[in-house]
Amino acid sequence: EESEEESEEESEEESSSDGKSDGESEQRPDAEEQTALGLPGAMAGDYDGRYAKKTSRGVALAAARRWRVTKTALVDGQLVAESLGVGYAFDEWTLDDGTVRRPGGVRVEPALAPEELERRVAAQADLVRGLKEVDGKTNQDPEVKQAVAELLRLKALRDDDTAS
Repeated sequence: EESEEESEEESEEESSSDGKSDGESEQRPDAEEQTALGLPGAMAGDYDGRYAKKTSRGVALAAARRWRVTKTALVDGQLVAESLGVGYAFDEWTLDDGTVRRPGGVRVEPALAPEELERRVAAQADLVRGLKEVDGKTNQDPEVKQAVAELLRLKALRDDDTAS
């Protein structure tokens, strides 16, 4: 019953007239990109250490922590805790395209399917071969160095993928 009430509260708060809820949080990983998260401003208990939610803005939180934020006050001679809202803490969030974002603007691209990774390794190897055989470049040329570095990066991803 509590979860139904919480869902109703979340829906009402997310669809407020100005489009922002009381508990809305904004992450600014860099100056060019901003992601606003519509999060509920209320919750049933005092603390939840395994909170997960997919927001209406296409952002998913997993293993987030949230807690009730209260203010203690003396009312009519009694000490009472007044609920101010909900606090959230999370280490990463996932966008609709599978990209994982972390604080500080860190972006972790979604894992490639093994077939796609093999295709990219083969294409990069062909590029390196073409630079050397067709264009006459050597291992000392900056273009070849850059292409080889990318090939090694892709091969490392492939090797990590097959090891797991």
